[in-house]
Amino acid sequence: MITEEFETSLTIIRRILDRLGVHPTRIDRAILDIREKHYEPFQSRTFDGVTTGEAIRMFEGEVRDCADGQSIGDLGLRRASGATIVAVDRDGTVTTNPGPEFILKKGDHLHLIGSEQEVGRALTLI
Repeated sequence: MITEEFETSLTIIRRILDRLGVHPTRIDRAILDIREKHYEPFQSRTFDGVTTGEAIRMFEGEVRDCADGQSIGDLGLRRASGATIVAVDRDGTVTTNPGPEFILKKGDHLHLIGSEQEVGRALTLI
């Protein structure tokens, strides 16, 4: 499956589950599971020439009401979860390596790195 089609289908699934009233944390977990299984054959343990080991992976999450309008620094995501935001996709414009002053908005797609547990904790904060 082409990546764009796959990611679009995940967005549709996320929105349908949200409208059905599924808790956002359960939606995020399901999307993470689907994405990990889909991309598993292509995952390497090297990230820009740095060996990360099996525990560090790239994940995606969507900003919800609880983090809307907060800066990354004020949210304290890395300190509270251990995960790191490496990019923010807002309406098709990607900001890489956003600083602590970057203000998150509901609907932003965050690209995070960390272990599954760290990212799981981060998703509860956004």
